[in-house]
Amino acid sequence: MTHAVSPYTILIVEDYDIARTAMRLLLEDRGHNVFDVNCGQDALAYCAELANRDASLDIALVDLGLPDTRGNQLIEKLRASVEIGQVIYCSGCSREEPEVQHLLATDDSCAYFEKPVSLDELLAYIHTGQPPQ
Repeated sequence: MTHAVSPYTILIVEDYDIARTAMRLLLEDRGHNVFDVNCGQDALAYCAELANRDASLDIALVDLGLPDTRGNQLIEKLRASVEIGQVIYCSGCSREEPEVQHLLATDDSCAYFEKPVSLDELLAYIHTGQPPQ
């Protein structure tokens, strides 16, 4: 089934291989350009390459709890080198956790999905911008 959505350039930063692969396959199947990494250091290297080509990211899909950094700290560093249209954080933390509440209150361009992430809800959000109910 095809969708009338322009392809996005999406970076997935997730240390759990199965989740990262599932998100990548789903998004590629919908025609998006997806690059996935398992740590902040690799995300920084990829975004440096984008910056060298004067390219940008439409969406950064980032785990809050990465092995080498916090997802929100990574986004600050990434934004210093490349333009990012939308940030979607994923974590096992409840939406009510202070860290998550702070992110949502201070960054209008971010969304939050609690793990396990519903791939259907994630895809719907990416295509419509409407958060899950």
